[in-house]
Amino acid sequence: MMATRPRLIFIALIVCAILFWTLLGIFDFIKVEIDRNIDGHVRSNSPPFPDDRFHHLFWVVQISDIHVSRFHDPKRVPDFTRLLEEDLKVIDPHLVLATGDLTDAKSLDGIGSTQYKDEWQQYRDALQKSGVLKWTKWLDVRGNHDAFNVAELKSDSNMFRTHSVKGREEQYNYIENVHIDGSTYSFVAMDACPKPGPKRPFNFFGVLSNESLTELEELSRQTKNSNMTIWFGHYPTSVIVSPYPGVRHFMRGATAYLCGHLHTLAGLVPNMYTMQKSGGLELELGDWKDNRKFRVLAIDHDLMSFTDVSLDDWPIILVTNPKHALFTTPLHEPTGRIRQSSHIRILVFSNSDVESVTVSLDGKYHGLAVSSWKPLYVLPWQPSDFSTGVHEIEVTVKDILGNEKTIKQPFSVDNTKLSFDVLPRMILMANMASVMQVLFGAVYIVYMSVMLTLRFYWRHIAISASLPSCLVNCLKVWSTRLCMLANTDKIFYPLMIFNIYIAVGSN
Repeated sequence: MMATRPRLIFIALIVCAILFWTLLGIFDFIKVEIDRNIDGHVRSNSPPFPDDRFHHLFWVVQISDIHVSRFHDPKRVPDFTRLLEEDLKVIDPHLVLATGDLTDAKSLDGIGSTQYKDEWQQYRDALQKSGVLKWTKWLDVRGNHDAFNVAELKSDSNMFRTHSVKGREEQYNYIENVHIDGSTYSFVAMDACPKPGPKRPFNFFGVLSNESLTELEELSRQTKNSNMTIWFGHYPTSVIVSPYPGVRHFMRGATAYLCGHLHTLAGLVPNMYTMQKSGGLELELGDWKDNRKFRVLAIDHDLMSFTDVSLDDWPIILVTNPKHALFTTPLHEPTGRIRQSSHIRILVFSNSDVESVTVSLDGKYHGLAVSSWKPLYVLPWQPSDFSTGVHEIEVTVKDILGNEKTIKQPFSVDNTKLSFDVLPRMILMANMASVMQVLFGAVYIVYMSVMLTLRFYWRHIAISASLPSCLVNCLKVWSTRLCMLANTDKIFYPLMIFNIYIAVGSN
C-alpha cells in the first residue's frame, strides 16, 4: 500500500467534489423550474376563446432525420414517398418542417462519409413527383449528415443548395410567417452546421459563429409582433457551440424549439422533451430513418399542442383544448383561455371516415364530440368543474374501417405544474460542450496523476496477494512497464510537455 494513501485519497475527494459542482453548474436541469402557476401572457384572459367554430386554428407537420440512403434500408424512400403522397394529403398541413439529415451521406461500411448526388436526387424527386410542393410549404434545413465533407456553402459538394427546397433559394437561417384570422405566427429556421463541414464523426456538435448569431438575432427581432414564435433546426441546443450569450438567449421569446439529431438514443429516450429556463419548450423528434416518426403540431387560439406518431398509425388524435398539462407555457401562451373556453376541441385525422369520437373526463363518460369542420371535433364542457389541480381527458376514436385508438392525457385549468422526466432534461438542458470539457479534464487529471505517482511513489506500490494469480502477474507486468516509462527522462518529460500543450497550449 502507499505510504501517502490518506493524502492521495484526500486529493481525489477534492477533485471529485470540484467535478461534481462543475457539473451542477453545467446542467441547467438541476436548477429550479420557472413557476408555471401564473398567467404571464398579456392575452391570457382576452378573447377569442375556444368554442365550437373552426377558426384561429392551423397545424403543421415536422419530420426529421430522413437519411435517404443509397446503401441502407431500401424501404426508407418508398415509405417517405407514401407519407408525401398519402398521409400528408389526409393531414393537409399548412407547413411541413424537415429538420435536417435529409440524406445519409455515409459509405457502405458506415465509416466513411461524402455527399452522394443520387441520394439528393431521390430526396428532390420524392418531393417533386408527389406534388406536395404544389399544395403546402416545405421548409427544410440542413443536418450534420447534409454537411459532411462540405467545404463551403457555394461549393459543388453542398447539394442542399441544388436539391433542397430552401437551399435553392439560398436560405439557411430564415423566417416563414403564417397569417391566420388576422394573427401572425412566425417559424424561424436555424442552420447550426459547422462551416466548413468535416467528415464524420467530427460534426456531431453544431457551431454558430458571431455572424450567424447576428443573423439569428435579426430574425428574432422580426418576430416581436407575432402571436407566437416557433424555432426549428436540426441540433438540440445542448449540442450547439456558440459565443456568448448563446442561441438560447435569442430563443427566449419562442414558445418552442423543434429539433431532431439525437433520434431516440437507441430507444432509451423515445420522448425527448423539456422546458428551458426561458419558459419555452424544446421538443426533439424521433427519427424517420428507423422509427418512421413524424409530428403533428397545432396552434389553436394561440395554444400549441402536438403529438408524435408513426407512419400508418391511424387515426391521429390531437386534443387542442384543453391542452396537455405538461406542455403549458404561461409565459408564451394565453393559457387563461382554457378556463374561459366553451368547448373541448379535438383534431382527428384518419384515412377513412370517422365513426365516433368519445370523450371521458376523469374516468367519467362526458359525451360524443361532433364534427365542427373536418378534422375538428367539438364537445361542450364546463372548465369551472375542473378549476384546480390536474385532471385527465380520454378520447377514443373509431373509423368505418374498424381502426380504433384511445389516448389519455393530463390537463390543467389553473396551470398546475407537471415535471418532465429527468433524463430528457439532462440531455436537452445541459451544455454538452462544457460536459465534454469537464470529462476531458477528469481523464486528463487521472492520467497525469497516474504518471506522476508512478514516477515518484512507485516504490511504495504493492499489489495485493489476495487477487487471483493471473491478475497479479498481469498487473506486475504492466506496472513494471509503466514505471519504466515514467522513470525514463527522455520519454517522460516530452510526454508531459506534449500533454500539457494539448490541455492549454492551443488556447
